[in-house]
Amino acid sequence: MPFENTRYINNNGAANVMWGLGIQTDQAIGSWDIYAHMDADSESTYSQARHLISSWLYERIPATDERRAWWTAPGIPEDEWGVPGTTEGSHKPLVQTKLVYSNVSASEGDHILMRKEEVALMAAEAACHLEQFTKARDYVSMVGEMRDSNYATRLAGFTNSKEYNESTTANLTTLMDEILFQRRVELWSEIPRLHDLQRLGLGFTRGFDGTNHPSSARVANVNTNPASPAFILWIPQAEFDGNENMDAATDQNPRQDS
Repeated sequence: MPFENTRYINNNGAANVMWGLGIQTDQAIGSWDIYAHMDADSESTYSQARHLISSWLYERIPATDERRAWWTAPGIPEDEWGVPGTTEGSHKPLVQTKLVYSNVSASEGDHILMRKEEVALMAAEAACHLEQFTKARDYVSMVGEMRDSNYATRLAGFTNSKEYNESTTANLTTLMDEILFQRRVELWSEIPRLHDLQRLGLGFTRGFDGTNHPSSARVANVNTNPASPAFILWIPQAEFDGNENMDAATDQNPRQDS
């Protein structure tokens, strides 16, 4: 199961890509492209909303982990920040440079839908839930050891347990904590984080120490607690009205009463 130490996630021909969309030069889609939003060096109106990693998460990625290069370093002086929507747009602390155009001037870049690293982390999590801890460690090491030269030492520090912290900014202590952390780093902005929070029964707060949410988004006007109905799509009543095999009392999406 070959992996790659991937600097950019935009090449459909990479050995670790299982499913992707190759974007030909003559089929570039300009401002409709995801990279027009993600690539801060793209001369696009959308790219002016630069995508940042939280300093909390970045600081917990070891210095020996090559994935730190997926984001710009912290501490860039404000008078040196690049102008958003220009070829220097990413020159600002903690800006993502992982999901970008392969050729920004030509708007070229393949869309990667699934990588082998994701499958290894899925297997690691599943094995850990089943308390098959040796297998879980083997699977998570497939990713960790490709990224971090000191990963074996890091992994040895976690206890064999399928339990995980209810707080998403708590210290990592168990094997499951570490597997979910690796998923959070490796698949950053590839897999919607909210989906993981929902399936794990976790909530979040936008105002934590080291947040990447602007102050305007930290107002507590949306329920972000575990099982919040704000992040679950309701099945419209018209669907129940038009289908005798569906019952709104039993077939509605879960946790709507939370």
